[in-house]
Amino acid sequence: MPTVNAIFGLVMVVAALVIGVVAFYTNLKNTKGPKEQAFVRRNCILALGTLVLFFTLMYYIEPPWRYILLALYFFHLPIVTYRAATKRQLIRRMEELEAEHHEPMTG
Repeated sequence: MPTVNAIFGLVMVVAALVIGVVAFYTNLKNTKGPKEQAFVRRNCILALGTLVLFFTLMYYIEPPWRYILLALYFFHLPIVTYRAATKRQLIRRMEELEAEHHEPMTG
């Protein structure tokens, strides 16, 4: 019979994956152009894959290394999030400028 900690852990894993899928959907829905959409799709798939890998490693790795992995994950997460958001803004701006450049001139 699973312990309370095991049940809590499984609930948290499922909650994290559900939140990840909802975030994937909302981010994809809020994209403007095809390049931004491809970038968001790739980043969301990589993030969900990383999350699944992280949870798998947390289950199999022994305690001293588990906490080092946890610290590395939470140290790198804000950095990766910031870089992805910055690059997404750049892609969105570039697509806006390309759309402005290719609009027919009226006058």
